[in-house]
Amino acid sequence: MSGCSSRSLLLPASSVSPWPCYSPTILLRNFAVMNPEMKSVGVAVCRATAEERWRNINLAAAPPTPTTGPINMQETILGRDYKQKVEEVRQVLLESKDKDEINNGIGTESLVFVDDIQRVGFDHYFEEEIEIILRQQYYYSYHCRSAKRTTACLHDVSLFFRLLRQQGYYVSADVFNNFKGKDGKFLEELQHDIRGLMALYEAAQLSFNGETIIDEAQDFSRLHLSAYLHQNQNLCCDEEAIRNTLSYPLHKTIPRLSSGKSWSYGDHLLKGSKVWEKSLRELVDMEFLSAKSLHQEELLLISKWWKDLGLGEKLPKARNQAVKWYTWSMASMNDPRLSFQRIELTKPIAFIYLIDDIFDLYGTIHELTLFTQAINRWDDTAIDMLPEYMRMSYKALVDTTNEIAHNIHKKHGHNPINALKATWASLCDAFLVEARWFARGELPTAQEYLTNGKVSTGMHVVLVVTGVCLHSGRLSTNTCAALAHRR
Repeated sequence: MSGCSSRSLLLPASSVSPWPCYSPTILLRNFAVMNPEMKSVGVAVCRATAEERWRNINLAAAPPTPTTGPINMQETILGRDYKQKVEEVRQVLLESKDKDEINNGIGTESLVFVDDIQRVGFDHYFEEEIEIILRQQYYYSYHCRSAKRTTACLHDVSLFFRLLRQQGYYVSADVFNNFKGKDGKFLEELQHDIRGLMALYEAAQLSFNGETIIDEAQDFSRLHLSAYLHQNQNLCCDEEAIRNTLSYPLHKTIPRLSSGKSWSYGDHLLKGSKVWEKSLRELVDMEFLSAKSLHQEELLLISKWWKDLGLGEKLPKARNQAVKWYTWSMASMNDPRLSFQRIELTKPIAFIYLIDDIFDLYGTIHELTLFTQAINRWDDTAIDMLPEYMRMSYKALVDTTNEIAHNIHKKHGHNPINALKATWASLCDAFLVEARWFARGELPTAQEYLTNGKVSTGMHVVLVVTGVCLHSGRLSTNTCAALAHRR
């Protein structure tokens, strides 16, 4: 890949703002776009992204052994060798921070290492170090105007923009104005900087509505990367890396499942640090196999839980897709330490699909109205007039929700039952609206459909359950209530 085009990395003073710009995942991105007031929830509930690429893992490769107790990830993977590798990586990461600090905090070696760690999904082991590095980069770039000025290429500026913005720091899109000519367009010389264009395309995924320069950056980088592929089909040694960048940008991909693809882009970044490269590669291999076993055990527990409920047999037309339900949880919380949270989240996801199928395939309008009223009242006496399959589904939902609330209370000391009940009430209300449209042959306006669809997707249920499972400090009581009662 060609060299970088130099531009100043120091940021314009006018771009400084305390407003955080959190990075939503693919699970939450459309929800956040449709709900601007909920943008801050994204990073609070999950840090990974959810493009469903579970096909990269063969669940049947090693049948798991049934387990009746909690899954202990510490016993599973954190042996002596593993801990040693983690500490080796930590040491190199801290050394890179110190080197950048010597350069007034504006070097990019530490950012490259942070990027590599996040690409392979190991950032949960180095949260404190990563936060220190990014805070240092942000402080020096915005506040040390008298510091030694360094130049940075398109790759470095794009990497700086992406890593800090996805961490919650506000970085103005104006940093890319340095790469524009007097005509207001991106410099044509940048079309030869393939590495920089790849980083620019990745950074452009973290845009907000109205950021024209980011939209232009995405179009510009996509155009020239595609042209480079077309013109160098037989000679482009980086073809796979470029195609993966265009098809699976990091902001929309599960880090651990895409780690194999990340190396093709990151190999050249690791040169000169053999300890780092060797340790990180070994960590990837060790944790991938262990995480695979962990996910198999979790899926086994979910499958047993669903089978014991008996709802699949009672409602044969309803979707029976335990792997799909679990994939949502696995994708949104890929930290191996969050086994309890993944299992608890998968249960309400299963009920979202089940209730959706009840409304679409089974109930009459009268029955669905009574069912919705029962969910709103959360009272067993309200289900006497319901058919057996609805009574069975209602009781399973109530029991599961109460169990989740009890587990959260035992684990974190607060009882989220009211918020959980409200999420199910608002979901059924939204389902009933759609059922009535269909029964009456009504065609809602686009705005009516989208407004109701914000709730009928069930995303607010996922957000609330994830928030209370993680006991996130960022997910305040008011935010939780606003999501739970969303209409």
